[in-house]
Amino acid sequence: MFGRKRPVSDFNAEIEAHLQLEIERLKEQGLSEQEARAAARRAFGNVMHAEERFYESSRWLWWDHLRQDVHFGLRMLAKSPGFAAVAILTLALAIGANTAIFSVVDAVLLRPLPFIDPARLVWATEHFAFGPSTVISADFPAWKDRNHVFEQIAAFGGTSGANLTGAGEPSRVTVTRVTTGLFSMLGLQPAAGRAFLPAEGKQGHENVALLNETLWRNRFGADPRIIGETIRLDGVGYLVVGVMPANVRPQADVWTPLSLDADIFSAHSPRWMMLAAIGRLKPGIEISKAQSELQLLTQEMDKDAALRLFISYYLAGYDIVRLRSPRYDPGLRSYMREAIRRKLVGIEIIEENANGMTTQCLSGYADLPLKKALERMSIVVSGMVKDAVAALRAGDDGLAGEVVARDDEVDRFYHFILRQLNLAVRNRSIIEDIGLTSARDCLGYRLAVKSVERVGDHAAAVAGLVSGVREGAAEKAMKEVEKMSDLSLKAFGDSVSSLLRLDRKLANEAIGLTRRVKELDEKISGELLALKTDPDTFGSIKLILESIRRVGEYGSDIAEIAVDLTVKEP
Repeated sequence: MFGRKRPVSDFNAEIEAHLQLEIERLKEQGLSEQEARAAARRAFGNVMHAEERFYESSRWLWWDHLRQDVHFGLRMLAKSPGFAAVAILTLALAIGANTAIFSVVDAVLLRPLPFIDPARLVWATEHFAFGPSTVISADFPAWKDRNHVFEQIAAFGGTSGANLTGAGEPSRVTVTRVTTGLFSMLGLQPAAGRAFLPAEGKQGHENVALLNETLWRNRFGADPRIIGETIRLDGVGYLVVGVMPANVRPQADVWTPLSLDADIFSAHSPRWMMLAAIGRLKPGIEISKAQSELQLLTQEMDKDAALRLFISYYLAGYDIVRLRSPRYDPGLRSYMREAIRRKLVGIEIIEENANGMTTQCLSGYADLPLKKALERMSIVVSGMVKDAVAALRAGDDGLAGEVVARDDEVDRFYHFILRQLNLAVRNRSIIEDIGLTSARDCLGYRLAVKSVERVGDHAAAVAGLVSGVREGAAEKAMKEVEKMSDLSLKAFGDSVSSLLRLDRKLANEAIGLTRRVKELDEKISGELLALKTDPDTFGSIKLILESIRRVGEYGSDIAEIAVDLTVKEP
């Protein structure tokens, strides 16, 4: 195999010798020289083919072909340099695209997802006439609270750009809102600090943020002291509670909690956002079973839509409202009866049959005048704040639950007062009947009653945080929290009184009290840091302080309305 190669001339001489012997034999048989040579060549076969086979057997033919092809290609490229450049660029792009495509396939299909038990994670979507879509946020709470097939279900959405200020030069960042349990459901842990607490998904407590690790390093120099500090997104303050790894999905620079308990009647309500929902199936649950249950839940959510529509008619001033359904639905009927009586003042059912029911509002502004209703509403709200702080102090979950339930009573007053104001705006003769003097008063009271309703929400939020504060934790700080609560409540109570009496002096005093509340908030926060409170308790108390501060701030808003209304119209 590795011996000396046989020369081609030897092979050719051998062939010629064979031919000559055959020619001699044929001549002896009587053939002429020319006839014998032709017959010998026919008998031997294709001489040139034999020479080619000998040539190929003694060489690396593929190397010869490659050398010839390369030589020919280089000559052609040299003749057309423009075409050569395009060809080379096309090859480069093709190779790059192929590499990129494989990278995506490798990351998406071949490698396992970077989540805990990814086989049980599913997307949840709603189907509309135009096909499947994401989830309407108004439907998501029912999916979350009423399903029996998911261990957890979470959502994200509302991705937008925001101006980040507060450290260094202003910059533009991407902000995504997520439900508080999303990262824990996926098994994603913060690189520093903590993730969102469940209570931070409630309205009034959502001003906290998680930073992307890349932003944390590039903008804040990976300074761990940013945790516990406030950044500003489009001018609004957010408390930084943690840092998430750079490769976390959904991708964003900053994540903030998604509050789904906002006022559904507000024009800026987040309930009508489109969300992406992800659920983790319980062990042993098939996707088909989850689909069936979510379809049933979607049908039940029609009840909430019916209630929203009914309340809209109530707020618009309708006295008689008829609810009709194409078929008898005892579940819907029972739900509407209970919800109407729980959330609205003066509604009675005056007729009911298989086709529906008819309700009538039997209470008007003469039975409960606007100012009296606002006064009673503020008393209920003040009691909620006091009891929420008492439950916090005693660690009484029972009392805390009762405070949360009382929020329905606040809604009853809120809807009743809005109904009166809407009637007054439409019929100016009613303005004096409800104790006001002008449409400007109606606008002022509309803003004031909303502030009172928001104080009720913050009281319920404080009650919801009771279980997150360890018994005996930060005892000294808790005493200061009680002082801060008393001060906020005085500012709130004085503000409502100043509005009802149009007392400018009392209104200004209430505004001054709010400044003291903010100072006390900063003092308590400093003490908590000095005590090195555990992160969960620290986060819960910070949220409680924020809610209590908001009580005073909403009181200050009411006081400013009172000052405005003391000035007569020109």
